[in-house]
Amino acid sequence: MAQYSDTNLIVNYLPQDMTDEQLRQIFDSEVPGVKSVKICRNNATGYSYGYGFCEYDTQELANQAIAAVNRRQVGNKTLKVAFARLRSDQTRNCKLRLSNLPSWLTQEALQSVLDQYGSVINCKALLDPNGACRGVGFCLYETRSSAEQAMNSMNGKPWPNSDSLPIQVRYADQNEKKVRAPQAGHYQHQHQPQHQPPPPPQMHQQSMNFYHHPAASYHRQPQPYGHHPQYVQQQPPMPPQQQPHHHNQHFHGGFQHPGHQGAWGYSQPRYS
Repeated sequence: MAQYSDTNLIVNYLPQDMTDEQLRQIFDSEVPGVKSVKICRNNATGYSYGYGFCEYDTQELANQAIAAVNRRQVGNKTLKVAFARLRSDQTRNCKLRLSNLPSWLTQEALQSVLDQYGSVINCKALLDPNGACRGVGFCLYETRSSAEQAMNSMNGKPWPNSDSLPIQVRYADQNEKKVRAPQAGHYQHQHQPQHQPPPPPQMHQQSMNFYHHPAASYHRQPQPYGHHPQYVQQQPPMPPQQQPHHHNQHFHGGFQHPGHQGAWGYSQPRYS
């Protein structure tokens, strides 16, 4: 049996740009005595999930707030206010991620289908700048049983009354865990400097800078000191009396690898 708070209210369908202070003003203007308010957001990006909570000191004030604010029009949203459920196992795994959604799907069409399986706290289809669905959407149900029913009914089937690809429905929390780990590894691989091979033992101290330079990774195998035929062969021979030492020829001329410029003919890698 679901248990509800006597004083804490959940407010659904908040405008995306609403702040905590604006939410407080809506309730305080109707029923003064708000104890606390909080809009639920992504911790990393600050993105609003479209719902929040408002708490009063007494059940009487909370009931008055429901009567005054529920179904109020704010911008293009109609607020839905009710007593919040107490935390329990039934409130876990209530968020679903839907993929392979048709490009023509609208926010209203998504919610009308998801409402058939239980009370929806919030749902959202991800849209591109032109307003077309990106193929991905999220839905937060009030109970786990509603989320399970939606997943069992929709997963692996085309969108109702269409010939779209089979919809994939998963718990959002599980899907995020699967996606984040590879991304973290990819980020580290791309943004951490690579270790450079040690210089050949016969190299003098003056020439070690070349092999410790980040661009040295372009050379698969270090050649003996002073011997770089791929560069030397492109330069015309010089009379013996004018021929400089090999290490001066290479370092003062600066190796110019295609597409890289800067000190020693290279630009430093940019790690963002």
